[in-house]
Amino acid sequence: AQGHGLGDRFLKHVERCGALLQLVDVSDGADVEPLEAFRVVDRELRASSPQLAETPRLVAASKCEGPQAEERAVELEHALGRPVLRLSSAQGRGLREVLE
Repeated sequence: AQGHGLGDRFLKHVERCGALLQLVDVSDGADVEPLEAFRVVDRELRASSPQLAETPRLVAASKCEGPQAEERAVELEHALGRPVLRLSSAQGRGLREVLE
């Protein structure tokens, strides 16, 4: 929102979208805990534009492979108080649900 990170040009492009899909890495190798990763993007959206922050948003747990990743996805779902889709490109999981 301040010209760093996601960048102003990207956020301006996103403003034209009717809905957003926010991917959150829940794998063992994730650099940031899932809830914090969600919050970082959420703060950027809010700082950029109140309207952008209110754009309908689906949240998906990416790299959701194995019991620990599933546990992180459940924790994220509880923390957000809304459904979180599970995705795994390695397993071919969740693509149909995202498209629906």
